[in-house]
Amino acid sequence: MDPVERPAACPATADAPLTTQVHEAFLRLVHRQRLLLQRVLSRHELHPGQAMCLRVLAQRDGVSQRDIAETLMLSAPTVTRMLQRMERSGLVERASDPDDARQTVVRLTPVGTGLQALVDSALTEFLDRSLARLPEQDLRDLARLMTAWCGTADLEDAVSAPFDPDPDSSGPVPAEGAP
Repeated sequence: MDPVERPAACPATADAPLTTQVHEAFLRLVHRQRLLLQRVLSRHELHPGQAMCLRVLAQRDGVSQRDIAETLMLSAPTVTRMLQRMERSGLVERASDPDDARQTVVRLTPVGTGLQALVDSALTEFLDRSLARLPEQDLRDLARLMTAWCGTADLEDAVSAPFDPDPDSSGPVPAEGAP
């Protein structure tokens, strides 16, 4: 069996099992992509979670906080803090659900709707800077492999609660060089 070829930019432990090498490369990729996305969105004083929340609300305005948390795979307290910041910034408004007073629904304000166009532009720039440089066949292969990996992941047993790697990460990301 031939040794596994590894790109120089993503070194892995040579004696690690192939699955570990793939997982380590994936984690490095996620980290690098998150940094790039933060850099792009910081120009609009947005955190990636806030940008994703704007996208969710642009697709389904008037959605419950609980549904936002489930869609973004974040804890309810994190979503609450994020929405409080977005509400103070005038991007969203929250109100009791007329059908179920126990639920809070969230809607984009006109300012939030306007910012959504900028977010879409920033996300397009993010994708252009990260994925668009790959050849088309590599993108097709990557999409197929990532879909297969997702399909084989046993999420029901592995995840008992929403993953929240940084519970206080719902605020805006400061621009590079900012304190």
